[in-house]
Amino acid sequence: MLALLVLVHELGHFLTAIWMGIRVEEFGFGYPPRALVLFERKGVKYTLNWLPIGGFVRFGGEGENIYGVGSLAAASPWRKILVLAAGPLMNLLLAIAIFSSLFMVRGIPTVLDGARIDTVYPSTPAAVAGFESGDLLVELNGEPVGARLDRIRGIARANPGAPPPAGAGPAGRGRSEGRAHAAGG
Repeated sequence: MLALLVLVHELGHFLTAIWMGIRVEEFGFGYPPRALVLFERKGVKYTLNWLPIGGFVRFGGEGENIYGVGSLAAASPWRKILVLAAGPLMNLLLAIAIFSSLFMVRGIPTVLDGARIDTVYPSTPAAVAGFESGDLLVELNGEPVGARLDRIRGIARANPGAPPPAGAGPAGRGRSEGRAHAAGG
């Protein structure tokens, strides 16, 4: 996943530099020393390097004392800003694309009004009280618990040694016992 982020980031710098007319000498995967030149096209070397972390774009004129025509150093300030901002912007666009596709496939997550009970072990107070795996805990001691574990802990600490009246209900049907409040999930 990190390689994809770096590739997209560097691709943003690369494509914007080409679009702005700034010379690019090398588009590298990984960090030098260079392992091999994959291919060369329009004066740009596409390289694979020995350290497989990250990547880079080597702009024309880097390391030269004189600003050459087409170098990043000779470019106008707004062109430099666009080229340098293009990498992070591409990462932002990638994040938007990933989350959008996840939401399209899986849907927007539903927010629960309580805490979902994952596992109820036999002979525990929860099992004796009738809780089952998948129940939604909505109230403890008459207070709504929400989905926050710290709130559940706080209510439990306020009632040491005594099982607090609680409400839970399995998905699709609710139940209520005594002062408990139940909710369907």
